Amino acid sequence: MERIQGFIDSDPTISRTRLSVEVCRWLDWRSPNGKLKGMSCRVALLRLHERGLIILPKAREKPPKRSKHVSQHSSYIEELSSIDCNLDDIRPLEVIK
Repeated sequence: MERIQGFIDSDPTISRTRLSVEVCRWLDWRSPNGKLKGMSCRVALLRLHERGLIILPKAREKPPKRSKHVSQHSSYIEELSSIDCNLDDIRPLEVIK
């Protein structure tokens, strides 16, 4: 735990994800397929923090998720919203969700 806290103290801007990668490497903590167990490590680090054994850097705020569908097609939808005609003039129509 001293090594973990020392690492945090040496770089207070480190993300919890980056910290978990380093701790997994130190401990060679891997899943059966050989990948680092980053999520398990983050949970363990949080529990150590909650018990007062280490002081984790503040969690970073995640940007709000944007719908790829809306962001990719929003300008197209705006164009379509200005069409002024009879429905029969633009048939056949297909609605895609």
